[in-house]
Amino acid sequence: MAQNADVLNGQLPLKGVILCCTALPQDVRTGLGEAAAQMGAIHKLDLTADVTHLIVGAITTPKYKYVAKERPDIKVLPPAWLDAVREAWMEGSDVDVDALERTHRLPPFSGLQICLTGFEDIEQRNWISQTAADHGATYHGDLTKAVTHLIAAAPQGQKYTHAKRWGLSVVSLKWFEHSMERGMAVDEAFYDPTMPIDEQGVGAFKRHIRPRTSLGKHGRDGESQGTDAVRKKLRRTASTRLESQSQDMWMDMSAGNVKAAPTEHDQWSHQGDNLPVNDSIAITKPRPSAGQHSPAGQSGLPSDANALFSGCHVLTHGLEGKRLKSVRHVLLQNGATIAESTAMLEDASCAPFFKQRYLVVPHTTRSSSNGLPDVPPGTVIVTEWWVERCVHYKQLLDPIDDALSQPLGYEQTPDFADLLVSTTGFTGVDLRQIAEAVKLMGAVYQEKILPSTTVLVSGVDTVRKEKAFYAHKHKIPVVSAHWMWECLKTKKRASFAKFSLPLPAINPKDFVGDPSTSSPLPSDAASKDSERRGTR
Repeated sequence: MAQNADVLNGQLPLKGVILCCTALPQDVRTGLGEAAAQMGAIHKLDLTADVTHLIVGAITTPKYKYVAKERPDIKVLPPAWLDAVREAWMEGSDVDVDALERTHRLPPFSGLQICLTGFEDIEQRNWISQTAADHGATYHGDLTKAVTHLIAAAPQGQKYTHAKRWGLSVVSLKWFEHSMERGMAVDEAFYDPTMPIDEQGVGAFKRHIRPRTSLGKHGRDGESQGTDAVRKKLRRTASTRLESQSQDMWMDMSAGNVKAAPTEHDQWSHQGDNLPVNDSIAITKPRPSAGQHSPAGQSGLPSDANALFSGCHVLTHGLEGKRLKSVRHVLLQNGATIAESTAMLEDASCAPFFKQRYLVVPHTTRSSSNGLPDVPPGTVIVTEWWVERCVHYKQLLDPIDDALSQPLGYEQTPDFADLLVSTTGFTGVDLRQIAEAVKLMGAVYQEKILPSTTVLVSGVDTVRKEKAFYAHKHKIPVVSAHWMWECLKTKKRASFAKFSLPLPAINPKDFVGDPSTSSPLPSDAASKDSERRGTR
């Protein structure tokens, strides 16, 4: 029996091989799967953790990009490899599968159309063009719309400008070098020529093959506890990273926006998080997107499967310069997949662990704009503010329930021209974005409540007594944040009465100060304090 098993194994050259295909027509994929099964292989439609070989028709798909970044253990081959194995097997000779894998390895630039710009050294230019051609690419001396990749020595020049305008992939020389090192075309998003050279390629791919672990083997109790400790540490690290990004990375994105001065705390402090649950400063607490779930326990998950934007495939449109760089950096660092074109976005549903497609546009974009790209049905349109808010709240927000995550795109109207808006109870990202939203509506944002204020918008259900007294004294309507969201939704001034907040009972004797010039304070001690730091 043992001898018969050995003979059988020798007759099945692909025994132990698990195949997955990408960018192949269904009939071709079916035929390859049947041929592979005859030779002992297993064919899977999904890219699971146990896949050993990826059969590739084109290198622009999410499956290919994921393998390039995360799976150095998978062998990437063209359909011709399977044909060669089958031909040798049919001849009855010994099949050297390893040798056929080496001779049929898919070139890293297979099918790409490459052009260069900014390389003055003729020898270097000739070396790049010849190496690209030797490894599957077609080299173009002139830039045309047929070019897929422009390798730029520096982010300047006519070719660079036209390539960006046409939406071509523009990468640095480091992308070319790292792709040669990896043996696959690595993700272009890590190689923007505008990035500092030492930041380019960081996290683009893994250089070591990960060890395969037995699914049937369980650790002892002590080992399990150690693993739990590591997981807790990773969660703390991820949380710290999100807070750091929320605090440090978004000032560039808000360049030119209203600079709302802090009222209660520093505008990047998270003390607002300590408010009672019912006093949430968000849009009645932003709700997570329906597509968000914990992927724990699923097989084949990538190492960053628990990342904030894991499974989200994102196409950006209309963002430029530092704002675009910041958005892409935060998305990539938190597990998102960047789509470089609408075609890649359409293919996203074939990717492992796919959840949702997103189109990220500037917050000033009109949601009905004719200038938006033609994206696949079901793509959710969000803004760079949505990215910031997801990071701030550490959850994937549903823009349907979060007005500040949606494109605002206002044309200023007379409805808001005479409005002087002040706020209370907002901190951090909400404070800054709501100030900018007021400006987009055509109203004027006031950092402090004044007698001239038209309306006071509160992010909490209970307004501080001194502000309530001041508003009451100057006949200033006090409304909930829902008034603001209604204005943003309808593009019309909402009724103050409909969203009016009940004010706390007020005893005028508790307050001092000139009612015509300053906000009242609750006590003599507070009055002395105001002399030191000014009345809010």
